[in-house]
Amino acid sequence: MTGILLVTHGDFAKGIMDSMEMLCGPQENLKVKSLRIADDVEDYAEEIKQTAAELNKGEGVLILADLLGGSPANVVCRFLPEEEMMECLAGLNFPMLIEAVTSRESMELAELTEACRMAGCAGIVNVKQALVSCMEDSEED
Repeated sequence: MTGILLVTHGDFAKGIMDSMEMLCGPQENLKVKSLRIADDVEDYAEEIKQTAAELNKGEGVLILADLLGGSPANVVCRFLPEEEMMECLAGLNFPMLIEAVTSRESMELAELTEACRMAGCAGIVNVKQALVSCMEDSEED
């Protein structure tokens, strides 16, 4: 099973994990590392690297970060290039996380990473536009 590590500013990681568990149940081999204002970034970087290593049970680790260019993603960038069995996506959202936990036992790391990226993008919807389109489609029938 691919390990999953959520790295975010503040309580975002904990909150999105709690929400995901409401739908998918408690998850094994998934951890969160939240960066707080008072945290030392160097200590945080070491925690992320160590936690990612612990999560790798041979299937690799997918790190989901909240924001490209933010400190959580930036510290991952320090060690990511040297790690064969580790991937990172920035722009963490709920559809991406749901995809990660529901597909990680049936997909290899590279395939899982792409599926999560696609799910994250597909989950961004202009609701009003979708409703209008749906209403127009039903009027045509």
